[in-house]
Parts: sequence; structure tokens; C-alpha cells
Amino acid sequence: LVSKWYGQGEQQLAALFERAAALGPAVLFLDELDALAGSRSRELHEASRRMLSVLLRRLDGLDAAAPQTALIAATNRPQD
Repeated sequence: LVSKWYGQGEQQLAALFERAAALGPAVLFLDELDALAGSRSRELHEASRRMLSVLLRRLDGLDAAAPQTALIAATNRPQD
């Protein structure tokens, strides 16, 4: 999902959620979630902040927009 091109990562993340909703029953697994959504208390680069914004907006509307989509996320940071 992370891209070297500005704005492409957010587009890919949004497209992933849209594709899962369109395909019907789906399970999304995001590994290394802390790479996409680190602590909001620390200073974030603008690209990271935009990716986090897309992720949080999609998570907020996941139940209504895609009732048959489940999201599972993993991190390697035990304190999170």
C-alpha cells in the first residue's frame, strides 16, 4: 500500500476498501499496521498523516458501507 509516489498510497488504500465492499463477503488483513498508523502523538510526515486519515475514515464507515467486510490488523509492537 505504501508507494513512493505522492498520493498513490492513499488511493490504493481507498481502492482496497472499495474493492472489498464490492466483492461481497471479504476479510482484509493489514500486517504491520503500525507502519501505516503510528502514534498520533508524535510528529507525522504529511504523507503518513494522509494515509492515516484515509484509514480512519474507512474504518469509521466500515459497518455501514461494507457490512460483510471484516478487518483484521496486526502489529509487532507489544505496547500498542
